[in-house]
Amino acid sequence: FDYFLSRRLFVRIPDVEYFRDPFQNLEHRLQFGVGVGYDLIKTPRTEWNVTLSPSWQRNWYVPGTSGESVADSVAGVLDTHFDTELTKRLDWIFEYRGVLSRKETGNDTHYAKTSLEFEIHKRLKLDLTFEWERISNPQASGTTEPEPDDLRLITSVGIDF
Repeated sequence: FDYFLSRRLFVRIPDVEYFRDPFQNLEHRLQFGVGVGYDLIKTPRTEWNVTLSPSWQRNWYVPGTSGESVADSVAGVLDTHFDTELTKRLDWIFEYRGVLSRKETGNDTHYAKTSLEFEIHKRLKLDLTFEWERISNPQASGTTEPEPDDLRLITSVGIDF
């Protein structure tokens, strides 16, 4: 929830994220914090904001892994969200979330997402999305160590009712 203190300055209470990625040996990850943010650009066609949050993070790893199955850490989180209307039918959205934490909880993690949203027809939309996810220090699962980077290309068609 963003509570605006002025036209551009806001406080995010709470700043919560739940994440699950068995391929990265991450059964669950919960982050809880309080953030302060600022709208750098806010026009009818373009929005861009940035948020900084001190947080607490807990990771639960997939059972049967080497080392601890639960790890806690304090973390610093940087979020940014950029959304612009390139044309009447085409929007570009970019999101980034970077988390700096202890080695036991992944060291630093990054998530970036960029999307093009096409309005094909009044009710029909096509989205092309590219996602990059990185856990700098992934926890090994037995003898297998996960790759630090995950890349995804997602194509979706939607209908508005």
